[in-house]
Amino acid sequence: MAILDTVRPGDVISSDLLNRIIGLLNEHDALLAGGNGGGSQTGLLLTGFSPAQQQNIGKNLTLFGNFDFPLATNAVSIDGVPISPAALLAGSNNIQLVFTIPTNLSVPSGQTKSVLVRIVNSKGTDQKPYVLLPQVAGAPNPSISDARDVVSGNAILRSSREARITGLNFATPAANNQVSLVLNPGPAQVSFPLVVKAGSQIQTAPLPSTLLVDMPALTNAHGIAIGDSAPATLSVTVPNANVAATLGISLERTS
Repeated sequence: MAILDTVRPGDVISSDLLNRIIGLLNEHDALLAGGNGGGSQTGLLLTGFSPAQQQNIGKNLTLFGNFDFPLATNAVSIDGVPISPAALLAGSNNIQLVFTIPTNLSVPSGQTKSVLVRIVNSKGTDQKPYVLLPQVAGAPNPSISDARDVVSGNAILRSSREARITGLNFATPAANNQVSLVLNPGPAQVSFPLVVKAGSQIQTAPLPSTLLVDMPALTNAHGIAIGDSAPATLSVTVPNANVAATLGISLERTS
């Protein structure tokens, strides 16, 4: 993360430049802290983030890297605040960890905060700088309680077939919900946008809502044989909500 800016007399020192300087110092500190044995794997355990550079408190953050399984053996923290294994969301696995940035962290309105994200597991220790943005008010966060194949009623969804997603706090009208399916979660993941179909039903919580969508077609390029199934993650994003709803599912290739 080289800093290419040249500061001249009279120039305005921007917050962006200062954040880059702080991030660079934190990265150097992480390298120095992990450079002398003790099982350190700086730059190998934690390889990236999504969003890549910054995120609001109260929204989801994904870590990419080389993690332990079972997931409970990974000790994750952000700015010194531990992330409980129970707080890891659907889609978390040995190459990505998904969680909501804790709301007990604080960033004043209109400002940013450079922090360290740290991972400790059986493979060693690693940490990287990240930028937090203030928490923003939003619509109630959606949740998914169930997803079923419409024809069979089975919890294993089938490629190219209709599925029913049940949950709370979906947007109205139904078409305003952004639904996607992520196959092979991780840095090489494949994401399919799904179109919400007629027949979906939106109700006010605590009454459940349902979204009807067609599962994507799968081919040999996806690495799944006909009749086999693979793990995937469904997500529903509601406009102005802080966090998308997610649910881990199995998707069977039918043809």
